[in-house]
Amino acid sequence: MSPNAGRFLSLGFLIPAAIVVSYAIGYGLDHVFGTRFLSPVFLIAGAIGGLFAMVREAQKKP
Repeated sequence: MSPNAGRFLSLGFLIPAAIVVSYAIGYGLDHVFGTRFLSPVFLIAGAIGGLFAMVREAQKKP
C-alpha cells in the first residue's frame, strides 16, 4: 500500500462530513430561530466547502 493511501482515502469523507456538520448547524439554527430556510442554505454551503477542501487537499504535494 502506498504511503499516501491514507491521505487519499480520507478525501472521500471530506464532502459527506462537511455536508452533515453544516446541515446540523443549519438545522439547529432553524430550531432556535423558528425558521425553515437555514438548513438548505447551510447544506449547500457545506457541499461547496467540502468540494473546495477536497480540491485543496488533493492538490497538496506528498
